[in-house]
Amino acid sequence: MSFRTLLDPVSLEDFFSDVSGRRPLHVPGRRNKFADLFSWGEFNRLLDMSKLWSDRCMKLVLDGR
Repeated sequence: MSFRTLLDPVSLEDFFSDVSGRRPLHVPGRRNKFADLFSWGEFNRLLDMSKLWSDRCMKLVLDGR
């Protein structure tokens, strides 16, 4: 997946002129936009690497909670 595809529908130009280094960005997308990146099993394996994550460096959100 390219960076352009990751940001779609936000253009690279808009990202670098308005967002990068300035503010967080929520990128809307279809539900399965990242389905090809890794499986749920791989995602859970990453989450199980507790030495990498803390409540200071990662937050999971579902439906705004």
